[in-house]
Amino acid sequence: MCGIVGLVSKDSRGFFHQDTEVLQDLLLVDSIRGADSTGVFGVLRNTQARILKHAVDPYILYRTQAWEKFKRMMVDQCRMVIGHNRKAT
Repeated sequence: MCGIVGLVSKDSRGFFHQDTEVLQDLLLVDSIRGADSTGVFGVLRNTQARILKHAVDPYILYRTQAWEKFKRMMVDQCRMVIGHNRKAT
């Protein structure tokens, strides 16, 4: 089983810091659908995408420097973010 969550910003400025916490909460709740790997991607204002994925559950991903960098990028540049949790079957 796997799960997908996401956020789309209606505001032309993009996301706010509170939105990063919402994404984290969504990924944690979604981890019941699979805890073998977690990933996110953000669509930037210039339509490029940035990806972050690790073969760990979200609790471990949130402790990485890469996650902190993704959160900053989400607030500074993203218009949409999608996250997933995967169960290896």
